[in-house]
Amino acid sequence: MSQFTSVLLPDNFKTGETRLSQNQFDKESFKEYIADTQEKYLKKLLGDTLYLLFGAELPTPTLQKYTDLLNGVVYTHNDLNVDYTGLSRMLKLFTYESYVTDQDVQNTIIGNVSGKSRNSEKLTANETLGFAQEKYNKGVDYFKDAQLFVTRNKNQERTSTAIVDAAGTYTVSVESTLYMVIGDTFDLNGVDYVFTAVIEDVSFEFVAVAGLNLPNIVTVSYEIFPSFCGLIIDKSFIGGMIF
Repeated sequence: MSQFTSVLLPDNFKTGETRLSQNQFDKESFKEYIADTQEKYLKKLLGDTLYLLFGAELPTPTLQKYTDLLNGVVYTHNDLNVDYTGLSRMLKLFTYESYVTDQDVQNTIIGNVSGKSRNSEKLTANETLGFAQEKYNKGVDYFKDAQLFVTRNKNQERTSTAIVDAAGTYTVSVESTLYMVIGDTFDLNGVDYVFTAVIEDVSFEFVAVAGLNLPNIVTVSYEIFPSFCGLIIDKSFIGGMIF
């Protein structure tokens, strides 16, 4: 089981498209499915290094970049707004697919069923697999959306409006401090410095040799996901068809 706290709980699978029959598992066993699925797909999504950094902040991240990665956010790309959903729905779909595929007795007491007006009819193995793979492939779409959020936002740039030097402590005024973190590095005129203080959407500070004589307008760049090294996953094919 993963060493990190799970984002989801068994109660997250009581309703909706990932509803699972609650009489088919004890909750402790199902928690293992949830945890194992989270570890498996977050490692693929982010790569081991970033997974460890992100996982250590779960289930309620304190850093904005991890909060947005987990819970979703509307961000701008190429002057268009993108409504990024977050990771919970992806993890629900992958957990559902994993559990339904692995069950000895599928989902209800008599198995996955197709509804009829009077009785229920147990689905065949291929029908069950196809049903589960449909959920998996939806999860793949959310997986790719998450990686797009990371790759599109990992490199940040800000333009300063003023820079004040107070004996080597520089205060840089900017309109947005989004994803700036005290202790992280940034580039200014080809030199790396460290954020030593951040006032949200007002300014940040760094320490350097006094008298750098920086102009008021400079470009500051920084990476928020420098260790990203995720894998690509594809949708599943059954009998030559993609679900």
